[in-house]
Amino acid sequence: MKFIIYSGILLLNGLGLIAQLKNPTLEDIVEKGVFRTKGLSGFEFSTDGRTYTNFESNKINRYLIETGDFEEVVFDVESKSPELLNKIQSYEFSKSGKLILFTVNSESIYRYSTIAQHYVFNFESKKLIRIFNLEYIMYPSISPDDKYIAFVYQNNLYCQNLESGKIKQITNDGNKGQIINGASDWIYEEEFTLTRAYEWSPYSDQIAFLKFDESNVKEFSMEYYKDQPYPEVYKFKYPKVGEENSSLSVWIYNLNKKKPQILNTGIGSKDNVYIPRINWTHTENQLCVTTINRTQNNLKLILVNTNVNTFRVLLDEKNNYYIELHDNLVFSKDGKYFFWSSEQNGYNHFYRYSMNGKLINQITNGENEVSSFYGMNKEQTIIYYQKAVNRGLERKLYSIHTDGSFESCITPESGVHSGILSVAGNYLVISSSTISSPPHS
Repeated sequence: MKFIIYSGILLLNGLGLIAQLKNPTLEDIVEKGVFRTKGLSGFEFSTDGRTYTNFESNKINRYLIETGDFEEVVFDVESKSPELLNKIQSYEFSKSGKLILFTVNSESIYRYSTIAQHYVFNFESKKLIRIFNLEYIMYPSISPDDKYIAFVYQNNLYCQNLESGKIKQITNDGNKGQIINGASDWIYEEEFTLTRAYEWSPYSDQIAFLKFDESNVKEFSMEYYKDQPYPEVYKFKYPKVGEENSSLSVWIYNLNKKKPQILNTGIGSKDNVYIPRINWTHTENQLCVTTINRTQNNLKLILVNTNVNTFRVLLDEKNNYYIELHDNLVFSKDGKYFFWSSEQNGYNHFYRYSMNGKLINQITNGENEVSSFYGMNKEQTIIYYQKAVNRGLERKLYSIHTDGSFESCITPESGVHSGILSVAGNYLVISSSTISSPPHS
């Protein structure tokens, strides 16, 4: 593992203006953002494990991680796709690095959800493909084998062949205020930060998705004033405390069978539980469904065999008060273990379990608990994480072997340190700040 510190990734925006602004105004501070830190937008690690890319002046440029030296122009919008000139808001490479997904004309819906227009560029064919004609869509996701892209449009789930352009509508019952397929309702987005509610299988042959039935959820109305004498009334499904939530079911769409099927998760229609996460393991036809009761003190990991449609409980965790939902769930590539963080001993720590649900070992220990999880190395033998130290006043980065040995502090200096782990798990970009110094990386 190599640790890289780039002086240019986070800068104090307007540092040179401090001397000029003898009497900074509230407008300078709040609206103009003169003293805000400025991030490096468009930064993304490459899959090759040695470079990163950055979107600059309508070009995606590639740089060496270790030195920061320029290597090549990966994509020139003006020469390859002039129709997207000055329109690209974000980009994302497919897992193979052979495709780029572009987002343009994005519009916000709620806190995290958006609709937008999307394009895919294929480096091998040199073709730019518009996804779903001229319509705005939600949550596009390229399959691991680069052959398809799934997305949500008007509460239904779709799949488009990236070679032929043929589009398959997977669900047909989506309807505003009633049924949502592959995307979350308002409460799941707000409370569980869940937006895209579907996942490609590792083998690109199946799509698991959630179906929300919010037919019985009561409506809430808000008035929007948009520089007009009369407000615009907006209504949406909003379950208040004690009221009925959306009912959920887990479905599977097999690209070979071409027909969606409801999965048997053991959850009854009257069970008042949430399903905030679904994750594929590295074992074929094995989906993990996370459930938590409405009191949120009983969480279960349920393994579903999507081929024969059977299930078994992998983990059943209870707490007298509350269980914090997180995304610190990693399945080993060899199918033998899964790694999980929990507050079961009073502090948040990592644990390793067998795929039979048996505890193998507690990985981290002590009163200084894990505050953030960054990922693992390629071999899945080392975990990289942030830990709260000095009575929670500081955050430092650590690494530890999965057997609980060789814990090492990566950032011994005082302050708050955070990190971004590269796709290949071999580089960690560190950002640090103190009470007297702005964030720098």
